Amino acid sequence: MNLSQKKTLRPVAYMKYTASFVMIMSLMLPWCLWAADEESESQGFELKGYVSSKYVSRESKLSEEKVDDADIYGQLRLDLSSPEKKYEAHFFGTARNDLDGDEESNEFSIFEDFGQVGKSEQKGAIYEAHFDLNQAMPNLKQIKIGRQSSTRDMSLYFDGLSADFKLGRKLGLIAYGGRSVRFFESDPGDDSLGGAGIDYSFSPLTSFSLDYLSTKDERVDENEEMKDRQDDMVSLKLWQRFSNAFKGTFKYRWINSEPRDLNLSSLILLSNSQTSFNFNYFRQFLIQNELSEDLSSFHDLIGQTHPFQVVKLNLRQPFGSHYALDLGYLERSLVEEEDEGSFNREFKRTFILFETFDRIHKGLNITVFGERWSGETEVDSSGWDIGYHFDEKLNKAKVSAGSYYSLYKYDYFSDRGEKTDVRTYYVKGNFPFGQSFAVNGSYEREESLDDYNVYKLGVRYDF
Repeated sequence: MNLSQKKTLRPVAYMKYTASFVMIMSLMLPWCLWAADEESESQGFELKGYVSSKYVSRESKLSEEKVDDADIYGQLRLDLSSPEKKYEAHFFGTARNDLDGDEESNEFSIFEDFGQVGKSEQKGAIYEAHFDLNQAMPNLKQIKIGRQSSTRDMSLYFDGLSADFKLGRKLGLIAYGGRSVRFFESDPGDDSLGGAGIDYSFSPLTSFSLDYLSTKDERVDENEEMKDRQDDMVSLKLWQRFSNAFKGTFKYRWINSEPRDLNLSSLILLSNSQTSFNFNYFRQFLIQNELSEDLSSFHDLIGQTHPFQVVKLNLRQPFGSHYALDLGYLERSLVEEEDEGSFNREFKRTFILFETFDRIHKGLNITVFGERWSGETEVDSSGWDIGYHFDEKLNKAKVSAGSYYSLYKYDYFSDRGEKTDVRTYYVKGNFPFGQSFAVNGSYEREESLDDYNVYKLGVRYDF
């Protein structure tokens, strides 16, 4: 699907306004910090956060012709707290500017993604902008007012209110709700969400949570008429520590009164906690059709996902303080084999990995691994990673390089979607300067049906 045809697009004017705000704030902030710090110290307030900017260049070939794209990204994080953390204010915004400005929304582009939809060269989003009141009452732990994300398992954004209650040492309650925030929807209409959750600890070894979420989505159907969509989800999660060396979790979810999925995981520590064994099982029970935007954000790209299950096993054995060996197995299978297609794949991956750290030279880590992929084809491959952590003389700078193979590789934000038979090479580094500044950069190359190169160079200032 061409993302330019997606109907749920955020208003261009609003995104441009947000992008401009974040960009201006990012440029002004370093010069304002000294004054803000002086004032906050005199009043006892504490301001923390960061501002960052990153240049990203991408290039590939289309019909043997070289094509490229360049963008600049910005992030701004502000966290303000009063003495004793009674009051808090938080802000997080992002911005993106298309430096080329030659992407036409009605034409196909190999680089097209959700962030490039629309005609504006500037786009932005505000993810957090909320005020917090802590311990307003003996049993009221926190109230949040403004734009926020859900504190539960689902990553949802809304403009509204949430209240977190602590009723004794064992029981916790939370309730939240407000106007839904969807970052790729042009006409959200009367969209809303609300939810509640309960956490209870039976003992230091056993606890559970129960959640309810309701979302309402008003959208335009194929007949250009508004229709309402409401989805209700219930989640149950159980944590159990059987011993100091064995713990597990169980999670089960229902959507609109039907079983949606199951997730089981466990961790076992053996041999005086040196050997570890991880197990994870996931099962989707029903065909995932289009739901409200909060619960199926990528449906326009992925389409239906059919019932499947995934099993993951991993055994790790350290040898002394400088070596470790990992054995792993992953299998994804469809409940009905005839359902296989894009984003609905069956495959197996078996691997062995060897790692050495601080042995050849302090700060030098080397990882090599071999693997076998079994799917539509059977592929034997290998990979490696070499990383070095510098000492205090270079402010603990980090560099790494490596390569790995993917039988299937996914990018849910891009029109490229699913890629097959991909070899990836990468180089990346992070170089701090002083106490607050850092320069980071990376290069990544994908070799598949199309070769794809990505260059990144960024700077970050923490305060």
